[in-house]
Amino acid sequence: MVSQLWNALSHSLMIFILTVIFVIPVQIIMAYMVYSKVRGKSFFQVAIFSPQFISTPVIIFIFTLLLDANIGVVNKFLESIGQGHLTKPWLGIPEFGMYIVWIMISWAGMGVGMMFFVGAMKMVPVDCLESAYLDGAGFWKRLITIFLPQIKVTILNMVLISYIFGMTIFDFSYLLGGTSGGIERNVDVMSLFFYRMAFGDTNPLGGNISQNSMGMGTTIACVLFLMIFIIALIQLLIVYRKEE
Repeated sequence: MVSQLWNALSHSLMIFILTVIFVIPVQIIMAYMVYSKVRGKSFFQVAIFSPQFISTPVIIFIFTLLLDANIGVVNKFLESIGQGHLTKPWLGIPEFGMYIVWIMISWAGMGVGMMFFVGAMKMVPVDCLESAYLDGAGFWKRLITIFLPQIKVTILNMVLISYIFGMTIFDFSYLLGGTSGGIERNVDVMSLFFYRMAFGDTNPLGGNISQNSMGMGTTIACVLFLMIFIIALIQLLIVYRKEE
């Protein structure tokens, strides 16, 4: 059980770390482009935000069509350009499991963070922007020197939200890998581990729940709550000190 716990925890932390390193910077850049009203802003904004309205099963179905070993678009494309030796059963390779889950999550939630950052950028004082224009700051320099320092609280909040989401993600792993967490538990995460320990590998509506399993599930739930609460408290203290 300990090995399952560390495996699930490492996967949840991996989702969080990858999101902070890759997704949040991309969301900031896209928000800046929307804020700056680049050509095609409206279409760009709708295209990025629309996956938020697609349900998780449909998202997984879309990626299954893309990555399936037999009918997947990715493999068909590789074959069409003469790179058939690169085709793989992407969904069946354990090492790729959590990366695929992370890509799905990132694609579905990219627009939400972008809109948070757009709202934060709209609150940047106009005087700061006018001063930057007068000093000759270019498009990207204004992002680095003006906007990033002004929206740092929003960035910290998004980091916290990413951590909470990484610790509580359940549906993607459950639908892709079932209660067991996939092949060799390659898509197991903390919430799925809690579900399996509390309710077992079978449907809880059709089985019996023992005191042992509920006790273990309660312990894991309390540990998960403490992990989230402590990080959230640290983040609030950091924000409070910065505002002072």
